[in-house]
Amino acid sequence: MAKLSFRCFIAILFCVHWFSTPGFALDCNLARKETCDECIKCGGIWCKDPYEPRKCVPLTGGGDDWCPNHMETTHADLNSLDGKVFRPQYEEVLAHIDSGKVTTLKINGDTTVRSSRNVYHNILNTTQSDKSKVHVMIHKYPTKIEVTTKISPGFCSPSSQKFEYVFMEVGMPGVGEKAVLKYVVPCGCGCSEEVETEAVACHGFGSLVCGTCQCDEDRHGKFCQCGPVSSWCAVPSRTTPECSGNGYCDEECNKCQCFTDKEGSQYFDPQDNCKDLGATVSNFLDCQKNKQFCSSCDRNVFFRKWNETLLNEMYDDTRKFWVDLGSRLPGYFGSVIDSTIHVMRKPEC
Repeated sequence: MAKLSFRCFIAILFCVHWFSTPGFALDCNLARKETCDECIKCGGIWCKDPYEPRKCVPLTGGGDDWCPNHMETTHADLNSLDGKVFRPQYEEVLAHIDSGKVTTLKINGDTTVRSSRNVYHNILNTTQSDKSKVHVMIHKYPTKIEVTTKISPGFCSPSSQKFEYVFMEVGMPGVGEKAVLKYVVPCGCGCSEEVETEAVACHGFGSLVCGTCQCDEDRHGKFCQCGPVSSWCAVPSRTTPECSGNGYCDEECNKCQCFTDKEGSQYFDPQDNCKDLGATVSNFLDCQKNKQFCSSCDRNVFFRKWNETLLNEMYDDTRKFWVDLGSRLPGYFGSVIDSTIHVMRKPEC
């Protein structure tokens, strides 16, 4: 045991994925944890079921019947060695954040050793900087010592590895042999290493990690089902109608959903607050006239000769292919063919 160079350490393993800078403290509000790493680092248990709304729950109390088949578990190869006085003299213990771990050391020796009430402990080193997050209580009995160790949230730093460690020794005055406990604390989760890219559960727009979708940059929503937010829905205007009067704001995705039963609704632009074709062409013409105020006119518009017979063509059973461009452009009709806007103007005489 004298060759046990790492006897001065107690290891604590704790698994968390953190995206802030290392200088920031951990915010351990479990209700706001969105990754398995954050949840475990703050003393929670993570559910890997993508349809379970409560991903992160406290490790202690009320979690035994919650997603029992999907709890994240941390595997660690732990071992122990016995000495002449302490059995074990060296032991590795898995200690989770915010959950007290009781380690029992049996005492072998003469009556003097067993009857001694004096026991001391010393935290020799940790792989994290804040020893104040390690709390130890010692209870001495005639034939054993119980060491209760609790690691508080905040022990793991934002830059913690998958496992972090605390090294502690326990001894008695007059006894040369000391017991060494290595607490292994999870600061990251095994499932964080299993990433399914373009996951079906994420509609192909994100990666599935520990049952949670991490969406691509231009997607959002629990399952990445939502695209970019509509500007009107994000900042409602009192001077313009909701979604240009051609749709409504979807509360789930905060995006304009365009009506489909209005004249010209096949041309409503869901990416631009359901703007109709008349508004699009009007903006294009304004852009052509005032290019100094407009960096680019980003729509292809083709003006063709008037042909009244085309106005009878049907887009589907209820909507016409050519639509009246409305009050903005009286006498103008438009349609879209292969992403190009076609415009005709009715002669005035």
